[in-house]
Amino acid sequence: GAFNCTKAVLPTMRKQQSGLIIYLSSGCVQSPDVSGVSYQASKHGMSGLAHGTFQEEKENGIRTTVIFPGLCDTPIVLQRPVPTPPEVMAKALKPEDVADACLYVATTPSRARIPELILLPAGL
Repeated sequence: GAFNCTKAVLPTMRKQQSGLIIYLSSGCVQSPDVSGVSYQASKHGMSGLAHGTFQEEKENGIRTTVIFPGLCDTPIVLQRPVPTPPEVMAKALKPEDVADACLYVATTPSRARIPELILLPAGL
């Protein structure tokens, strides 16, 4: 997963003395919910991976961002231990909202860093 991808890209980023790694976590890290304990634990780990990688690689010009999307209308929501009501899902983020957030982070100049970005549905 994310660890292996990070491990794969670091040699090239170190060589070019620049790079940006965007990690996708979950809003459940900021505000625990009923998404499932194993899911929440893995998303907490994503945050640690992002921040730890930055601390180890900032001298190599490598930046990291971890994005915490709130409820998003994706198939994984159907696997939650407690079903999400349809009226709540109607207000959920769409995958393209998360993609737009990634693009925003990716187009930030290399002199700036966005350590974390929290993206929440406006109506929830």
